Amino acid sequence: MNIKDALIVIACIAILLLLSFIGWQFVVPSSVLAPSPDGDMPVACTMDARECPDGSFVGRTGPNCEFQTCPNGDQPAEPSPVEPEPTEPMSGSVTCTDEMRNAEACIEIYAPVCAQVQVECITTPCNPVPQTYSNSCFACSEDRVLSYTEGACAGDEVSL
Repeated sequence: MNIKDALIVIACIAILLLLSFIGWQFVVPSSVLAPSPDGDMPVACTMDARECPDGSFVGRTGPNCEFQTCPNGDQPAEPSPVEPEPTEPMSGSVTCTDEMRNAEACIEIYAPVCAQVQVECITTPCNPVPQTYSNSCFACSEDRVLSYTEGACAGDEVSL
């Protein structure tokens, strides 16, 4: 490779770096990165929202990542903590006991069960979701499994 070819390669790399820097300015919107209160570093606000009394929603904005004022001038309502309602086990289901949860080992036998798995909800209580496990031991070893019924869940993949 001669000097002319090396200079062409270096020029191409410099142009690519410059274009990458310019492109980055368009990729990161200024609404996501708000200036910090002291003006030194940008602050990234979370993308959560709150409901206004009129049914519209507002998000957070900088520099302190506070919720925007509602369109009618009101402040968005503070979310109230919601406790999930206890769910009744399905008929014919087996509730996982402490003894089942603390099994030292599970046998590798395929006897599928449809487990009711408690999910974490952010805004409202959620009902458990069905998930198929290869057997009751593997199902009850999961902390979020409440109960199970014999047989695979309809249209579900098997979890080992």
